[in-house]
Amino acid sequence: MIDRFVLASFALLVLTLGPGCASGSWGTDYSGAAGKPGARRVQTDVLQLPATPAAPAGRVLLISVTGLAGEAYADTAAPAMPTLDALARDGVRVDRLDPVTPASTYPGHATLVTGRLPASHGITGDQVLSDSGIHPVPPWHASRLRGESLWGAAQASGRSVISLGWPTTVGAAISLLVPDLYPMRRGDTWIDAIAGGTSPWLLERLRVRMPSDAPAGWPDLRERDALVVDLACDAARLANPPQLWLLRLVAPSEPLWREGPDSSAMRSALAQVDAEIDRLLGCLAASGQLAETSVVVVGDQAWLSVHTRIEPNIALRGAGLIARDPRLETGVRVWKAIVRSNGGSAFVYAKDDASALLAREVLSREAEATSAFRIVPASEMSRRGADPEAWFGLEARPGYVFGNEVRGSRILSASPVRGAGGYFDRGVGHAISLVGWGAGLRQGVTIPMMPAVDVAPTLALLLEVPLQEADGRPFVGALAFDPDVERSLRESERVTRVAP
Repeated sequence: MIDRFVLASFALLVLTLGPGCASGSWGTDYSGAAGKPGARRVQTDVLQLPATPAAPAGRVLLISVTGLAGEAYADTAAPAMPTLDALARDGVRVDRLDPVTPASTYPGHATLVTGRLPASHGITGDQVLSDSGIHPVPPWHASRLRGESLWGAAQASGRSVISLGWPTTVGAAISLLVPDLYPMRRGDTWIDAIAGGTSPWLLERLRVRMPSDAPAGWPDLRERDALVVDLACDAARLANPPQLWLLRLVAPSEPLWREGPDSSAMRSALAQVDAEIDRLLGCLAASGQLAETSVVVVGDQAWLSVHTRIEPNIALRGAGLIARDPRLETGVRVWKAIVRSNGGSAFVYAKDDASALLAREVLSREAEATSAFRIVPASEMSRRGADPEAWFGLEARPGYVFGNEVRGSRILSASPVRGAGGYFDRGVGHAISLVGWGAGLRQGVTIPMMPAVDVAPTLALLLEVPLQEADGRPFVGALAFDPDVERSLRESERVTRVAP
């Protein structure tokens, strides 16, 4: 998501905002920790955490953290994320989550809740492609997601679900939902954007927390994360709290784009996220739910520092494959072949064989002339489970990032962002990390690599719900129980209960 989506969403939500809300008040005080950034820690001592039950979980909490990598919490005397470090040491630590293609935000999140490759679940990029070009909005609506989702499987099995900011959930049949939406028009607030799709109970609690003197652009990303955890803590206090929780924490997004993954601002943002996770654990502990909960914290994509932007659509426009219309939002009147960026990778689409061949010829010349990227053949795209509608792909060299611009004459220019994800090569950048702790998960286990498609089937097994037609499978090495034995025991209990 570079170009106009970055300029639209981040300019409105981030770049025009002042400092975070460290002095703001969020009302309710949970477990002795005020619901605001900078609240004191309540659960960082691993010795205070309850023992892990060797049985499936009564509750599964999946938290996505933008830019999370193992360096933030492991193998350092002073980790930026001490709470996550404690959970990793006492639970399951995955050093590298093997991503899908593209390894970008929306395809990756769709895989985490379906266990499917992008070719199967249908979320193949971070921006919407149409006959009029690339629209600077993500695939927000749940109708774009194909196949069974974790939330659908859970609710079909009688489990309740809460989803707070999880991608591709607009319009989803989730009982407690705050969809992933951002204002795209100047003057709109975040609450304006999400109001139509948010569950009334949650929307009421958001409105109560909205300051009467809220500045333009409220909330910023750190404030948004605090609100997400506020709502999760409210849900933890319900008489019948949800059994599947999906949360997305995004405060690191701004420093990743503006300063890069190795910046001090990124470390500060991760520390803030860690404090919010710690606060949520305190809420679960105070309500007596922590002992039966599986907590899984996962990164979104492998981020890399970048310096140069590649604009392949300028080359395609020069070859007559794209016709411009500056009056349109996309800047494109019609196209015969076009490139859609995923950040460190890009996919090439064409209307016919001749256009695809010409695009391949043009872009091959640019790849050779610039040494900034390579052509990814269709066979490799298919093997990775990428978008079957793309004719071939492009992979940027480390330090380079693709854009979607059709204006101008220069293929290479200084990158306006300092960090990017979405790369093909699974060995570059900060590896996507995962930490699992709690009910049903083993203690003190390090897993070098786990396929991303295995996350949803593993969570489904922890929650004891069937997930249909996933491309992945349960990662039994992370489980503290034998699924077959547990299934047999529960079947025996069922037979005993119904026996005359």
